[in-house]
Amino acid sequence: MTPSIPSHIKIFSNLDDNGELYTIDEFGTVSPIGSTGSSQGISVELTTYNNLWTKSQTDQLGTGSYYLITDFESWYDQPDFHFDGTPKVSVVTKSSPVGLWPQPILVQATSKRDISLDAYQPYFDANFTGYTDDSIKYDFKFNYTEVTGTPARGKIVERVDRNGNRTDYDHRNVRFIRYKTYDRGATKTGTIKDFDCTTGEITGTSTLFTTELSIGDVIILDSFSSLGYEAKFKVQNIVNDTSMFVYIDSSYSGSVPPSVALSNGYTISPVDYSFPLESFVFYEGVDTGLINSYKESWFGQRTNGVDLVDYDENVSPLGLNCHNNKFGDYLPIWRNGLLPFSLPNNVIGDSCFNNSFSEYCYSNDIGDGTINNFISGKFYENIIGSIRDSHLSCNFYRNIIGTGFTSNQVYSRIFRENKIGDDFSFNFIKRDFTFNTILDNFTLVESDIDVSNFDFTSSTFVYLTNLSKRFILLQGGAARLLYFNGVGASAIAGINA
Repeated sequence: MTPSIPSHIKIFSNLDDNGELYTIDEFGTVSPIGSTGSSQGISVELTTYNNLWTKSQTDQLGTGSYYLITDFESWYDQPDFHFDGTPKVSVVTKSSPVGLWPQPILVQATSKRDISLDAYQPYFDANFTGYTDDSIKYDFKFNYTEVTGTPARGKIVERVDRNGNRTDYDHRNVRFIRYKTYDRGATKTGTIKDFDCTTGEITGTSTLFTTELSIGDVIILDSFSSLGYEAKFKVQNIVNDTSMFVYIDSSYSGSVPPSVALSNGYTISPVDYSFPLESFVFYEGVDTGLINSYKESWFGQRTNGVDLVDYDENVSPLGLNCHNNKFGDYLPIWRNGLLPFSLPNNVIGDSCFNNSFSEYCYSNDIGDGTINNFISGKFYENIIGSIRDSHLSCNFYRNIIGTGFTSNQVYSRIFRENKIGDDFSFNFIKRDFTFNTILDNFTLVESDIDVSNFDFTSSTFVYLTNLSKRFILLQGGAARLLYFNGVGASAIAGINA
């Protein structure tokens, strides 16, 4: 009777044996792994990825045999987005950082054509010193990147590192890009009328481009209500008071780029950003000094900007001293064609501990000291200084929040596009909370009504309650009582403490 061949193996090291490698299969059998020519354990064949791929396509793998892919490194298309959040059709393909490659990966054949999902990387630095006890899963059949079609050498689809951080990609080696951000400054004279996204030409009405602007300035248009995004541009050349040229993305030079169908079925459809006959108020763009946005701030920021000045294209997904951060399975969402990039594009800062993120978590930038959070809803495109001791089970997205988002329970359907200062804490929000502007120290609020488009920036205290269906806002020193009628809040006349 032919013995059963295990379809699942786990490779691990035993530190008591100076890093000796072992496997345990689905039947519970433990076996040592030796090296090529070794008299102990199971021999390992050294190979390149292409050679092993050729063997797999011609039924030449040895079932149960081990192979060390000596030239393995992570090749990937770096997620990148225009200023409105649309994915780019032209992206940069990257590999493991210089000095960290190659990083051989040990795999086992489970048939003449198949490689086990479980794998092992015996080395974790360029000098091949030290064993790693990371747990790894490896997709041997991922041999082209999703956007550029660059040859890949398989893909790590789960890494649990020695500190207990879990992602479904190679977070030791993958790097993301982040862009410098800008806030609104002084209002400029006149309005912006026309923009051609293929030439960069902008025309204004009653504007003073020559005296109010200089080459290199960033301008911000009040365009959200009309275009659905806040357009930002960097001045390249000023012709006269009502005509100038701004930088554009190189892929838009001369024409809007065509749509691109990706390997997972997702289609990137570039936006025609040109607009005629508008009347947008515009502002000076004030440099925040922060490089923390997953998308460009101004059009063409990557192709016309400077690395480490306008953007940083080598941002590590995990900061220093991070432990027990668990990110859910994003890859199935990508494989189903719901999102363009196979990498989730999240960045968390230093000293982040014990956080759990859902599978629908992508393009977030979260700062240092994020601790003890449970995020079970959709969570994407947020910039947050830090989160602590919070439970978010809603669709939480496109918020810009300072530090000290602490001890909040958010069970609403949607928490989106809020601009919130520091120390938003001890709030219990059960209904939609959207498009609100809030300064520091917003605390001790229980909300059972929809709160949308409120400007709380001059409020000294806010209290929302469902106990008697009332909404009380102390704003600028004057208390106003608003009654909630089950649909919305309306002011009660004559009450002004």
